[in-house]
Amino acid sequence: MKENGRARKFSTLLMLKKEDNGNRHLLLICTKIYLKPINHNPLIMKNHQNNYPLNRLFTVLFLVFVMAICSCKSVSDKYEIKAKINGLESFSKAYIQVLTDTGFCYIDSVNIQKKEFQFVGKLDEPTRITLWIKDKSTLRLSPLCSSFYLENSKITISGDIKNRGKIKVEGSDAEIIWKKLEKYAYSSQEATNLYIKINTDSNLDSIAKWRKLLEIKDENHKQSLIKAIKNNSSSYVSLHALLQNKSKFSLTELKELANCFPVDMHSSNSYKSLLKILNDKPAVGIGDKFMDFSLFDIKHQKVTRSLFKSKLLMIDFWASWCGPCRRQFKSIKEIYAQTKRSDFEIIGISVDEDPTKWKQALENEKVPWVNTIVPDNEWAKSNFLISSIPYNFILDSNGIILAKDLAPVEIKDFIKKYCN
Repeated sequence: MKENGRARKFSTLLMLKKEDNGNRHLLLICTKIYLKPINHNPLIMKNHQNNYPLNRLFTVLFLVFVMAICSCKSVSDKYEIKAKINGLESFSKAYIQVLTDTGFCYIDSVNIQKKEFQFVGKLDEPTRITLWIKDKSTLRLSPLCSSFYLENSKITISGDIKNRGKIKVEGSDAEIIWKKLEKYAYSSQEATNLYIKINTDSNLDSIAKWRKLLEIKDENHKQSLIKAIKNNSSSYVSLHALLQNKSKFSLTELKELANCFPVDMHSSNSYKSLLKILNDKPAVGIGDKFMDFSLFDIKHQKVTRSLFKSKLLMIDFWASWCGPCRRQFKSIKEIYAQTKRSDFEIIGISVDEDPTKWKQALENEKVPWVNTIVPDNEWAKSNFLISSIPYNFILDSNGIILAKDLAPVEIKDFIKKYCN
């Protein structure tokens, strides 16, 4: 009877183990502790028989405790945002804003009750969001707090509207991982400063020196990012960081990193975006043939790369909201005016989400060359691995990439050497 009793308890624990693989280690330890062999000394056996009802009660309570732990560790299938902010009484609605393939958009909104609001929903994968709130009197929208990662979990937000920088967001594991990866996801301030020097200096020797230093900084940054992605490969945050910096990697490196992510992430939209890059194999290296494209200009006329037959063609990626892009226009317009169209032409490609702002910028800047706009937010990223602007490619008459990401003074020097 005792042997049968122990066998039943052993089976029960095994059943729990099979039902929750995520807690396998915990349950195996419990099994080991509970099934410690019984000493068969007659006196001890007698005491054991007398205490069997108590042992059975202990078993039931113990299993209830284990099941409670298992249920606590289960992954939530929805997100729940609960916000309680002092001073929120002056606002009427709250909105969730996300970045999609077609730009920023609001995916949900709720009414604010006194100083509280609550969102409930479901995500296919964690995503970075910004919460916006509408002022009752002015009807203007403003960010409630810094952007954060939303995932299917219970998230609480607390603080004071007068000090938005210190509003606390708690409950997102993805946000914790993002805090670890954030410094690797973006270029350092030193690299940014070097980039500014390259694009504002008029001395070619100085630019060459800044470029050498920037290459070293970029390589160090890339290696740190690779290590961080591999160390956190089970998180979507790492996948997003890789996509955000895809232009820094070769296709071989992207393929190697793609293999680091677990199978359960392979059906996600983000992983599919990564696979699309690997399958399409964008040709963006020196010596590659630049992909032909078909976009529309400001007059809605079709523009393709193959229509341009000048000795050199510059493809210039920019946007109306990009300060450095627009500051370069002055220098590039001077270069354009000093060169023959048979020698040098430009196709501007705006990554603007709002065509109206694109058209207004062109009118304000009085840009003389052909300008087009991307059809969606992903077009430049997936086809040409554009992750930052301004960015340019210099092509020969056959569409072969001769140079890329040149500063205005380097463009001028390149044209002079190539066309003379």
